[in-house]
Amino acid sequence: MDLNPLANLGEVQPENLGARPVVVLNLLKFKSPESISTYLTYVKGVLEQCSDSGAELIYAGKL
Repeated sequence: MDLNPLANLGEVQPENLGARPVVVLNLLKFKSPESISTYLTYVKGVLEQCSDSGAELIYAGKL
């Protein structure tokens, strides 16, 4: 079994996503406040890079 998440992407990703929205849900558990801060810095960078494509953060916080 290949542990690379991209190895089988062609088998699970539709050939054409079209103009439909894509929703990603990340349920994360952090070991320390520093790891939360590091992750939020990462999220900020991703949102800046993806803003031209219409990416937006809908919710972030505790459930």
